[in-house]
Amino acid sequence: MTDPKEIAKRLVGRDPALRPMLSTKIHPPRRRDDLLQRPRLLTALATQPGPFVLVTGPAGSGKTVLVRQWLDQLDEHVGWLTVDPLDNDPARFWTYFAAAVSAGSASHSVAPGQSKSPEALATQLATMAPFLVVVDDLHFLVEGEVLAQLSQLIDFWPKNVRLVLISRAAPPLRLARRLACGELVEVRGSDLLFTEEETEKVLRRPARDPLAAAVQLSTGGWPVAVGFAALLPDADRHSTPTVRTRQRIADYLTQEVLRTQPSAVQDFLLDTSILDEITVGDANDICGTRDAALQLEHLDRHDIFLTRLDGTGVDTWRHHSLVRDHLRRTLERAQPDRWTHLHIQAARHFATREIPRAIGHALAAPDPDLAAELIEQVIENFDGPRSGDKVVTAQPLRWLEALPDRLFADHEALRLFGLSLAAAWARSDLVDRWLAARPAGGAVTLEDLFIKVWRADLEGDMPSCRDHALRALTMSKPQSPWWHYMYSMLAPAQHMLGDWEGEVRSLHELQAPLGDRITRGEGSVQEFYRALLVVIWSRQHAPIQVASSRQLLRDWLIEAASLGYRSEGWVDWCDAMVAYYSGDISTASRWEDLPDHSLFPDSPLDPIMLRLDQARIRRASGDRARAIVLLAEVRTRLSAYADPGRYPQWVALEEAALGIVPLQRAPAASIPPTLGTSTGGPLSPREQEVLQLLGSEFSLPEIAAHLFVSYNTAKTHTRTIYRKLGVRSRSAAVARGRILGYFS
Repeated sequence: MTDPKEIAKRLVGRDPALRPMLSTKIHPPRRRDDLLQRPRLLTALATQPGPFVLVTGPAGSGKTVLVRQWLDQLDEHVGWLTVDPLDNDPARFWTYFAAAVSAGSASHSVAPGQSKSPEALATQLATMAPFLVVVDDLHFLVEGEVLAQLSQLIDFWPKNVRLVLISRAAPPLRLARRLACGELVEVRGSDLLFTEEETEKVLRRPARDPLAAAVQLSTGGWPVAVGFAALLPDADRHSTPTVRTRQRIADYLTQEVLRTQPSAVQDFLLDTSILDEITVGDANDICGTRDAALQLEHLDRHDIFLTRLDGTGVDTWRHHSLVRDHLRRTLERAQPDRWTHLHIQAARHFATREIPRAIGHALAAPDPDLAAELIEQVIENFDGPRSGDKVVTAQPLRWLEALPDRLFADHEALRLFGLSLAAAWARSDLVDRWLAARPAGGAVTLEDLFIKVWRADLEGDMPSCRDHALRALTMSKPQSPWWHYMYSMLAPAQHMLGDWEGEVRSLHELQAPLGDRITRGEGSVQEFYRALLVVIWSRQHAPIQVASSRQLLRDWLIEAASLGYRSEGWVDWCDAMVAYYSGDISTASRWEDLPDHSLFPDSPLDPIMLRLDQARIRRASGDRARAIVLLAEVRTRLSAYADPGRYPQWVALEEAALGIVPLQRAPAASIPPTLGTSTGGPLSPREQEVLQLLGSEFSLPEIAAHLFVSYNTAKTHTRTIYRKLGVRSRSAAVARGRILGYFS
């Protein structure tokens, strides 16, 4: 297996933005020969081959230990990835995933980032020699985008590579079919509980020993609780209380072991509990001590609370998660001033090398002014709102959400950063909150117009979106992030309004030169812009412009491919429409698969334009039934828009060509007696479910993940809710819904 430290260095060398890359995340945990071997579980894993293994159970149930022991029995290469909450950023997660695969494969490496689709990554995995990929602590992945991409990868997963998933709960991935086909081996929390015989071995007691039976009864065979009980004197084991929750057992045992340690050790454990990973240098600097090396050596030697991490290049330890949580609660409750001081020290310590970690400590202190100062360092590297770019995920938005409103009044850059992220995640509540924090008075600013453009797009008001974007462009610096954003919103609005000349001008402005690197998001956006330009000229029957713009698209794809980009399918759509408008229906009808438009959740073009184009081709090829279905889908999606421009006319033309007589719309069902009245009829059961979640703290992508629907579907429901309730924001929709009785 390739050294994870070397893999980390190699990937950082390719992309300096990856610093610091923790090799601990892609290195298996240290082998522990002193822990109980579990033949019954190891045999089950060894005798049930399959491409997928899922190990689930609560914290402290021995999931990672079991998998590590199983790997020791296998003669296979292993790639290991330990997930943490920051991995909800797709770019970060797939970078580390690529590093883990590269570390595990004997002969291949995978480039970092999101340049490959899940299908392409699975194809590359299929060419490798057999090995295992382990993803530990999968429960930390909660963002719908990363989970959706991982689900797609699992759909295409090759049989020559085994995927082992370790999580506290069953992950929201498409694994049911794998289980039904016998391709998934499951080890659950109930399987991981110690039997009476295993508890006796851990406690080193004879068979049918009363003390071992008492511990088994009080802990339920929970491995970490039994392990802690083994550290207690016999008398204290007899006094182990019978409690109902594992957390209370963990707290009790932590207290019992903690109080047996010298006071200096207790203080050190409490102080270092604020750290996710502990090194001698970090501990000395943050805790203000000089004996961290001695304390860590003592704790490591006595096997108390800490786990040593291998493969870091620097001796690194980690608290057991349950113990850490208890120590943190104890420190915050008993020594609040010390809690604040340590977090501030940690924030300043990490500020020069790990800004996200530093911000987390500043918010935990809490010291919002320090957190704002650190976040402004992030803003310096932020390139503004960009249509379709979802690399910046919810983490920065959560930092900002935790800050008091006074900081947004005093710091314009912080407010603009927050508004751009809130708009990207459709968080109308945060947009309203931070706009209200602005100082009163003053002329209309770019900030005001940005919000108006975003709201108009969210509501499907294309004329307003166009007008506000054009005004904003007169105030934007050319080639600036805000200038780019306004054009990226203007082009779709011009398209839906039938302004082909204006759309062509906007697309030309958006076709920025390729840089020296390209991400999947940037590549897909650029491919789309270039392909759309070809289609527009094809509609205008301008063969010279079609030929030149098509050649530019081909040349761009060659250059992008040299930088690691793989077409997302927009060129296939482009070729089909060129064939259609030139009368080559046979060639056009070969187009079946829609482009990957997951990176365009805000754009009306992907779900509406593409289906309308497919309907045109199906009608022309004689597939009337499919054309009718596609047109019905388009009409349904258009109903969510306040003003969808000329699209209803274009749909009507296609329906007329099919001989469809527009049906009179059925009258809206009467509103239930318990509800009030709204401007657009009652909400459907699904819309009511979405409205309930809009009243929660979930972002729109999180709502989509919760409902197991796409982000675009969730946004369509939201638009329909706004239209029916006659409102323009999330907070207004919730307030109106309460008045109408949609909230119990």
